[in-house]
Amino acid sequence: MRRRSTLRFRIPVLLVLFVALVVPTAAIPAPAATPTYAPQVLETVLESPILLTSAEEVLLSQGKPATASSDEPTFLPSNGNDSDGDTSWRSNFEQNWPQWWQVDLEAVTTLTRVYIDAWDYAPECSSLFDYTVEISEDTLNWTTVATDIDANGGDYTLDAPARYLRVTFTRGYNSCNPEDLINYATVREIEVYGSGASLSLSITDAQDNTVSELTNANAQDSTGNPMTTNDDGWYAQNPLKMKVIATNLGSQTLQARLEIDVGAESNPTARFYMLASEDCTHGYNGAEFSWTFYHEACSFPLEPGESSTRFLDVMVQPAEAGVIDFVARLYDTDRIVGDYFALLDSDSESIQFPQAAIHPVVFLHGILGSMPPQDKLLETNDDVRAVLDPFLGSYWPLIDQLQKMGYELNRTLFPLAYD
Repeated sequence: MRRRSTLRFRIPVLLVLFVALVVPTAAIPAPAATPTYAPQVLETVLESPILLTSAEEVLLSQGKPATASSDEPTFLPSNGNDSDGDTSWRSNFEQNWPQWWQVDLEAVTTLTRVYIDAWDYAPECSSLFDYTVEISEDTLNWTTVATDIDANGGDYTLDAPARYLRVTFTRGYNSCNPEDLINYATVREIEVYGSGASLSLSITDAQDNTVSELTNANAQDSTGNPMTTNDDGWYAQNPLKMKVIATNLGSQTLQARLEIDVGAESNPTARFYMLASEDCTHGYNGAEFSWTFYHEACSFPLEPGESSTRFLDVMVQPAEAGVIDFVARLYDTDRIVGDYFALLDSDSESIQFPQAAIHPVVFLHGILGSMPPQDKLLETNDDVRAVLDPFLGSYWPLIDQLQKMGYELNRTLFPLAYD
């Protein structure tokens, strides 16, 4: 009996790398490439800073630009903040009340105290004045922070941001003879105290528009199908740009330490990814490409009047509705308060975001794209690097980028190896 032989052939099928979903780049800006420096898990590299309730104060007004409503020769406005007890400012004798003296601190900072030392009328008598203390950030809008009558000066506690401080005098007389009115204002010294530095934090989108909350882009794929599992969509403002400006307002070099926190430890549903650079210490909580909390600390010198600006890009990933906090704190490492550096200033922003979710993506490699050839669902990044083109790693950047945008391995991102 003659047997019929059968030959079986394994026919290779050429597959081009594809994903089941085409991501529209216009709606979802892709994050930049993986940084050369990778932050480590927060608990293993950093300790949480001790948060101080108030900033340490320093004298801010000494030598700063001073102006006045009027003055007398040798009794110039600059005498009012020269830290010299033998000089004084005096308004013009021929001018009527009110008379004012003003100092420009050259940057907005939190003011903590103002001390006014009026010039004595005579050794045995005092010059008593009625006056008002005001502060402003722009010289257009003023806020009254102190008012006094029959005063020879005083020490007044403040807690407000300002760049300018103005003292307006409305009446004066001799304490030895209240009927002896003085037709001029005069002070030996006006000292303005504050944190010694200013810190500002802002959050904008790619077009530099200020962002207070995120909205959804209602993104669609190339066929017009929605890219979300609900009606919300991707966050239209991504990536967010965080800008932090630190300024030294003091007269000495500041050994500054800038600490930045992103995320809300009380709201772990917030997910995001950021780029890290080598000039700061970093740490995070969460997965490799999806963080719930981020902390960095940078140390650098700031000369008097100098500012340092730091930019950070933040890719907020689809998640349950919640809030993401941005906090910056500036410390002086030359001074210790309690168990930590002296806090100079801080600023923060909170961004609300709505719920968003994304369609799962199935990732198939090309021919001979896995080594050794095998049928396997790659559930971790270690699996991806061990199996998908382990020699050249040609697929790794795309898998990483998808995770930075918010896809999660074995949940919404499924790389498949096959034989």
